[in-house]
Amino acid sequence: AVLDASHMPPVEMREMGTTELPKELFLEFLEELRPRFTAMTYDLITNNCNNFSNEVTNFLLGQSIPASIVDLPERVFSSPMGQMLRPMIQQMQGSIQGGIQGTPLPPAAGSVGVMPPAAA
Repeated sequence: AVLDASHMPPVEMREMGTTELPKELFLEFLEELRPRFTAMTYDLITNNCNNFSNEVTNFLLGQSIPASIVDLPERVFSSPMGQMLRPMIQQMQGSIQGGIQGTPLPPAAGSVGVMPPAAA
């Protein structure tokens, strides 16, 4: 996987499998998905890079990424420390979103990455 030097690398990567779906169908799927994953819709807890990876993996392979990955933000923000930090994080997100109109955000720092399935 190629990672942009300006972003933190994933904490963990897991190979999920291979797909037989044609590239054109995948690109159509991405276009349909695009409005749901923008800077304006990004949410560290409920709509982040791991949620995107889960949607893509479901489409390509018919399986989800591990719940331990998708559910991590909710588990963190359900902890006592997370509950204290949640309002501050939400305020920061609101400030960022106020200055950005519809551009995709990079993965969250320290996020878990899932390697995209290889094309057969």
